[in-house]
Amino acid sequence: MQNMRIALVQMKSKLGQVEKNLATMQRFVREAAEKAVDIICFPEMCVQGYDREAAWELAEDIATSQFIASLVQMAREGNITLITGMAERNHEEKKPFITQVVVHPDSTVEKYRKTHLGKSEQPYFCAGDEFKVFSTPKAKFGIQICWDMHFPEMTTILSLKGCEIIFAPHASPSIVGDRRDIWLKYLPARLMITPSLSGPAIWWGTMAGDIIFAGEL
Repeated sequence: MQNMRIALVQMKSKLGQVEKNLATMQRFVREAAEKAVDIICFPEMCVQGYDREAAWELAEDIATSQFIASLVQMAREGNITLITGMAERNHEEKKPFITQVVVHPDSTVEKYRKTHLGKSEQPYFCAGDEFKVFSTPKAKFGIQICWDMHFPEMTTILSLKGCEIIFAPHASPSIVGDRRDIWLKYLPARLMITPSLSGPAIWWGTMAGDIIFAGEL
């Protein structure tokens, strides 16, 4: 792994307001590009907003989505790799994937689908089935989305597959207590497995009036 600069974004997304969310992301990308950042990581499902019941209606196909084209343009203009969360349309059943899209400066688009769903997510989403390794000229990295981070086996597998950095994008609504206390336990523990672990790119604020996200706690 070469020396590199990483940006982790804490932001508040608006449910279903993709254009506004993209505008917020564009500001972060421009600021990061000015500081010569190599990779910028945004939170889980930040493009459309995190809401379990609304996810199916908001989900989009990566191949045809207009906002993917916007992300490609951001990556190309900023010469930066974007890691961005979305609800991805599932063509086999009426439950979308929680997906983190990886957009490279050369316009290549890759993805990781969350493989470990929280209990409250399982009725609304489908789980992915592959632990992906992504490559940039400076490093190889993996992604563990929110609940994925509770499983050290996944971190071990990614490390054995050559990952030098693991990104941890979260939405993490605070429905089960103090999320920060939980992060301070398992994030340092994962550092014993992989040499470089980024902190969480996290939501803050409220969604649908009553769901509080931990970045605001």
